[in-house]
Amino acid sequence: MTSTSVASPSFGDLALLPAVLAAVETLGYETPSPIQAQTIPALLEGRDMLGQAQTGTGKTAAFALPLLSRLEMTRREPQVLVLAPTRELAQQVAVSFTKYGQNLQGLEVATLCGGQEYREQLGALKRGAQVVVGTPGRVIDHLDRGSLKLDGLSALVLDEADEMLRMGFIDDVKRVVADTRRTPSACSSPPPCRPRSSASSTATWSIRSRSPSSRAPPLPRASSSAWCGSTAAPSWKRWRAFSRSSRWTPRSSSCVLVLPVPR
Repeated sequence: MTSTSVASPSFGDLALLPAVLAAVETLGYETPSPIQAQTIPALLEGRDMLGQAQTGTGKTAAFALPLLSRLEMTRREPQVLVLAPTRELAQQVAVSFTKYGQNLQGLEVATLCGGQEYREQLGALKRGAQVVVGTPGRVIDHLDRGSLKLDGLSALVLDEADEMLRMGFIDDVKRVVADTRRTPSACSSPPPCRPRSSASSTATWSIRSRSPSSRAPPLPRASSSAWCGSTAAPSWKRWRAFSRSSRWTPRSSSCVLVLPVPR
């Protein structure tokens, strides 16, 4: 009796933008980790994604690579906003976006967090940064100043979302999400506007499709499944469901939530 094995996909199998794929190869990445193999195709399709993974399994690349592949480089405005709970994490994520997008001509990544001069942050925003990474407080500061506009935003990422909840950033996150809702709901140019959907990836990294009427399940204490699919429930309802279940997130792992913003 012979056993058959399924070959692991390569980054070349994941339909990444050629310029992004070239950067991945330059950095020496060969085989995507399980979370990367499962979430990259979903994010390339414009789905929501809720991922939980052990530290060091490549969660940043799991959302950065597909979001970079979907950028419209001719648009000089924020298209991706990443919120992180700490300045150190925000800086790390910004560096990762810069590395993965090293072959994207004209890419600008702005880091908005404390400990930096406003002049540097304002300069990056005025140059038309397509990717903005920051801590909630400093991002809100720029929103209040009018130096950060989210009219062209296509994706909102909450990195270490569980930690942001533990640190009490829920009201700040609500404020930022409220600003993204001010964008027009109509969409006339590619990448195509898609309804918000939801995905949760955990230990086994399998994906089950769900119908548009399905609701996001809470993450149990020993969750070992994942799902992707459209849902009619507003994204904020899924965030609240996640906030109730995040107490089960092991300290050795963390969560990332990606919400596409209809244009």
